[in-house]
Amino acid sequence: LEYGPPTAVVRVLLGLPLSTCYHMFMNKNMAMAVAESSATGKATYKKTGRPTANTHYSFKDSYLLYRTTHFRPALTCYIIYFAYQLLVGTGKSGALPMYFVMATATVWLVAP
Repeated sequence: LEYGPPTAVVRVLLGLPLSTCYHMFMNKNMAMAVAESSATGKATYKKTGRPTANTHYSFKDSYLLYRTTHFRPALTCYIIYFAYQLLVGTGKSGALPMYFVMATATVWLVAP
């Protein structure tokens, strides 16, 4: 909408046939894969690089993943917030409370 409503309408109308063809192709592709699997009893797996749904991680791998996605950002957020509070000073006249930032960092630490 940054170019105006008429441009948005034109772009949607021009993109609609292509997106419709794409979704029909994807649905047909999935339907044929299910039909082929049902008929032959074999599922042809295409490597996408993602792990399978039932991949089991060890405790160490789980901790390392959790540390990089939750612990490190939360502790970084806490350190930056406390450094901000120290730099603002003890008067706290110019400090912003940042309740939601601290709540988010706390949830990163507590909730899996």
